[in-house]
Amino acid sequence: MTTKMLEDASARVSRDLSILFLLNLSFGVSVGTGLFLIGVPSPVLWGILAGILRFIPYIGPWIAASMPIGLSMAISPGWGLAIVTVLLFVVLELFNNNLFESWLYGKKTGVSPGDVNKAQNRIGCGAILVSTVAEALKEILLMSGIPAPQSDPFPPSESEPKMTAGA
Repeated sequence: MTTKMLEDASARVSRDLSILFLLNLSFGVSVGTGLFLIGVPSPVLWGILAGILRFIPYIGPWIAASMPIGLSMAISPGWGLAIVTVLLFVVLELFNNNLFESWLYGKKTGVSPGDVNKAQNRIGCGAILVSTVAEALKEILLMSGIPAPQSDPFPPSESEPKMTAGA
């Protein structure tokens, strides 16, 4: 039983890292394409760097963003190119964190993307940690013979407004 659990955990971690690689690859390609379209020099370099640095949680994408933003400020006579570069990174990071990551990890674990996003916002950690913990708990419950709960794991708190039909 322990060997099976370790094999399952190994397969899960491998799958999580594969998904993380694909997320970071898509982020790097998006950054490189966006920088090419707005006219920042060496977009391939900045795209590769953004994809690699995104492996560092929370600060990696912003470290990667600082270099093309600085370059765009240096080569442009006005603020236009720098502002568009900042907006590119902000939009891509928001899209990746709140939509793409939540959807991909939610699909993998069977948890709804909304719940993954709620857990990210309430707990303050990335989707990879939320989905890994959810899968591990589900696996432990199944191995022990206890059925996994079907209720909402993150019910609305008292301070959140209640949504009603027609509102």
